[in-house]
Amino acid sequence: MPATPPIDTDVETTPVTERMRVRRFALPAFALLVLALAAALLGFGLGEYRGKRAVASKQLQVTVVNVGHGEAAWVRTPGGRFVLLGGGPPEAGRAVVESLRRAGAERIDLLLLPYPYAESLGGIPAILRAFPVDKVLEPGGPAINQLHDEVRRQLAAKQTPVLRVRAGDQQRLDGVAIDILAPTDPAIEVSPAAANNSLVVRIGWGQTGFLFAGGTERAGEDALIARGSPLLASDWLRISRFGTREASSPELLRLVSPDFVVLSVGAQNSGGYPHAETLQRLSASGAAVYRTDQALRTEISFTSDGAAVVAVPG
Repeated sequence: MPATPPIDTDVETTPVTERMRVRRFALPAFALLVLALAAALLGFGLGEYRGKRAVASKQLQVTVVNVGHGEAAWVRTPGGRFVLLGGGPPEAGRAVVESLRRAGAERIDLLLLPYPYAESLGGIPAILRAFPVDKVLEPGGPAINQLHDEVRRQLAAKQTPVLRVRAGDQQRLDGVAIDILAPTDPAIEVSPAAANNSLVVRIGWGQTGFLFAGGTERAGEDALIARGSPLLASDWLRISRFGTREASSPELLRLVSPDFVVLSVGAQNSGGYPHAETLQRLSASGAAVYRTDQALRTEISFTSDGAAVVAVPG
C-alpha cells in the first residue's frame, strides 16, 4: 500500500466550494467598484463640460478691432457663431483675421458690409481668403468704386449669398437678434449718399442691445431719428464714422441713451477726428467713452449675459 503523501502547508487548503463562493462575490464587487469609479469620473467630466457650456451659452461678446481709421467689429454669439461688421481699411485685413482666429473663429456665419468705402470694405478681400462666409448683408445699390466691385466679384465667385436689406429686416443666430434700422427706400440722395444710406444695425441679446451707426451723417441720422424706432434704445453705441461732427447729435444720443460708446479712429488722421463737438456731446451724454486711438491693446471688448453689458478689462 503506497504511503500517504505529506501535506504541503504552502498550498491553500480552503475547500473548492468555499473558494468558488469567494470568487463569485469578489469579482462582481470589484467590477462594481470599477464601474462606480468610472461613472463618477465621467459624471464629473460631463458636469464640468456642461458647466462650461452653460456659462458660454449665456455670453455674447462684441469686439471692436483696432484698425485705426476704419470700421471692423465682430460679434460672437452664445453658441459660438461669428458676425462680422466691416473689414477695416486695406492694411487692416490681416489684423481682423488674426483677431477672429484668436477668438476661435473658423468661419463667418454672417458678414455685414455697412457702406462701400475703403475704411469699411478694404480688409474684406483678406477676410474672404481666410474664412468661408455663409451669408452677406449689404445696403445694395450700384458699385461706387473699384474696391466695391472687387468685393462683389469675389463673393459671386464663391457663390456666397448676398442679401440687400432694409429697415425692418431681421436675422437671428442662437437667439441673438440682428435688426436692420437703416437704410430705407427710397434712398437718401444727400451727399455723401453712400454713407447716409449705410446699414444701421442693432444686435440684441436678452434685455441688452448694441447699436452700430455705420457711416451715417446728418441726413441719414435725421431720417433714422424721424422714424423713431424703439430699437434705437441700446446699452452700447458704435459712433458713426470716427466721430464726425455731422453725426451723433444730442437727439440721437438721447434716444439711444448708451452706457458705453466706442470711437474707431486712427491716432493720426487728416480730418481731425474725432471732432471736438462730437466729444463734447458724448461727454454730456454721460456715457463711458472708449477710443481705439487711446486703447492699450488691439481690441476693445464687451460682453453681455442678456441682463447687462460689461466692458472687458485690459
